[in-house]
Amino acid sequence: MERGGGRVVNVSSRGAFRGEPETPAYGASKAGPNAMSQSLSQALAPHGVFFYEGAPGLVETDMADALLRGPQQAGRRTSSGSWARASPSSSPT
Repeated sequence: MERGGGRVVNVSSRGAFRGEPETPAYGASKAGPNAMSQSLSQALAPHGVFFYEGAPGLVETDMADALLRGPQQAGRRTSSGSWARASPSSSPT
């Protein structure tokens, strides 16, 4: 803040807003940072610190495979009728 503010970007999930019956702990773990960002954005805005949240839908990964291929997968698609795919460059190194 001494340098004149800043920006904080948090990556959340649709599970924080919609709920995930099969994985409630995951949704709760994403909702926490959302609430923190909302609170801190109000407290730190006068100091020029701003918070941004990104909440993508499902991304085709090993973790999401069972959800994407399961019996309710049609209701999990985006409005375009598909879901995101991770690119090779997005893999952790």
